[in-house]
Amino acid sequence: MKKLLIPLSVGILIIFSSLSFSPTDSLDLENTQTVNSTSSANLDLILTGEGLVHLVNNDIVQPASRFIVWDSVMDSYGNTYLAGNLRDAGIVLDDIPRVNLNDDISRNSERSSPVIAKIDSNGVWIWMYYPVPKAGNECDAESFLSIDGSYAYANSISLSTDGSKVTFIGEFSGCYDFGFSPSSGDNKIFNEHPVLNGYVANLNTSTGALDWVLAIQHSDVGASFGGLFLTSIGHSDKAENSDIYVGGVLKSLTIDPENSAAGNIYPVIGDDNGDAYFAVISQYGELLFQADSCVHNDLASGGD
Repeated sequence: MKKLLIPLSVGILIIFSSLSFSPTDSLDLENTQTVNSTSSANLDLILTGEGLVHLVNNDIVQPASRFIVWDSVMDSYGNTYLAGNLRDAGIVLDDIPRVNLNDDISRNSERSSPVIAKIDSNGVWIWMYYPVPKAGNECDAESFLSIDGSYAYANSISLSTDGSKVTFIGEFSGCYDFGFSPSSGDNKIFNEHPVLNGYVANLNTSTGALDWVLAIQHSDVGASFGGLFLTSIGHSDKAENSDIYVGGVLKSLTIDPENSAAGNIYPVIGDDNGDAYFAVISQYGELLFQADSCVHNDLASGGD
């Protein structure tokens, strides 16, 4: 179930998990406040939990805008999964150790990094996951790119049908370490160009541990304009189909994967105005299919 009150600049997250109809003409939050209403059918929203997000640097409270939640999804047990972006601040969620993806790793830029977190129906934070920006040479790449040139965004999040996996997407530049996974080993992705590439990452909902990450890379040499922006994700709602569906915008770049689970995948090209982009990913992080909204400019002759 998607929650619609996003994007948010979050200082306090409040979760309303119980709705019931009432014949009264007021909105009641545990009888702590009453809001007059002219609606003939009103809702009682019962506050069952609230989770605090603390943003601090050197014991100095930071603005709420340093952590922006772009998307969230709730499972059948009332657990909520957030996809947000942390910018130049330390984030503290209850007893989970503080995370600062700038000062603690000698990164001086104020660019964003993704943070994914789980909170239960009582407002207790369960886990927090974050990929770590690195310098280019730490991604086994011949690059002098500094850690300040590595940044990324998380834009959308989705739950698998059985609720065991949560997948999030976004775009990135530079080098990112998503961590070790028993199934996929070390998971580092790298993009040496200033244009943004897309990524898809899959987590275990119980532990927040990474299963895999897939970078969807452009194949252009020396690209300096455009980008692949992944903005929407969903899982199949059929138990027998575990595929993941991703949508976004492809602008002034070519996506031509050399290897994929489906064998040969046709390249797609976005023009300077941008084409809609669509991809299908397997539950194991394999690119199965891709297409865009304008096949005419996918030909060698190009065109708008």
